[in-house]
Amino acid sequence: MPLRKSDIVPIRVYENREGMNMQEKNELSTKERLLLAATKMFAIHGYEGATTREITAEAHANLQSIPFYYESKEKLYQAAVCRISQLVMNDYEHLLKEIEDARKQNLLDKSMAWNYIVETVGHLSEWVLNEEYKYELLLINHDLLYPTKGICQMLEPLAQVYYYFAELLMVVTGNTDRFWANSYSYIVISGFFTYSNMPVFLETVLKEDIGDLNVIQRARAQLKRDMLTSIEAVVKKYLKE
Repeated sequence: MPLRKSDIVPIRVYENREGMNMQEKNELSTKERLLLAATKMFAIHGYEGATTREITAEAHANLQSIPFYYESKEKLYQAAVCRISQLVMNDYEHLLKEIEDARKQNLLDKSMAWNYIVETVGHLSEWVLNEEYKYELLLINHDLLYPTKGICQMLEPLAQVYYYFAELLMVVTGNTDRFWANSYSYIVISGFFTYSNMPVFLETVLKEDIGDLNVIQRARAQLKRDMLTSIEAVVKKYLKE
């Protein structure tokens, strides 16, 4: 049975979801709490590793709430993925439309394509170091590394980001090899999601105060700079050939 539209729950955003007190958590509906809890448990343990008991305990709900609201663990997983899909689309829809319009009007030259690459890398740098969505990002990363057979598919909006980034790479380099462009697009964009644990690394290993906005801003700036340097090196290699 396909996922029902009513299963996709828009979650109200709190500045610090981990720091919610019980009153704030109770303001969320049981359905919302289940979706947030499922996202966290699936991100940490994967689909097979996360149990319905752990999810309902995290959501402060009873075991029967999952079949009542989502029918099954599988449908709950699909709902979590659909919600992340919507988050990705909300963030990238405008940029992808700009790129598509420029391409249709034959305005997408090397200079414009490079500017869009810089903008996309900037977006990704902001997104993957967003503490508010750390479990959503970890779930994407887990899904990329360990796809859940028969259940999880590549998020359609994320696939669009891969596709358009590959298009930009082909324009900038003049290399029309779609396999190369798709492969390198995957390497670059998937690489960003491996940074979803960076705040934990900064805090526990480097003893940085991740509550300090300057620390996160420096990390984002360095991530963007390093990624662009790497991409620029690849672009220059193909321009020489």
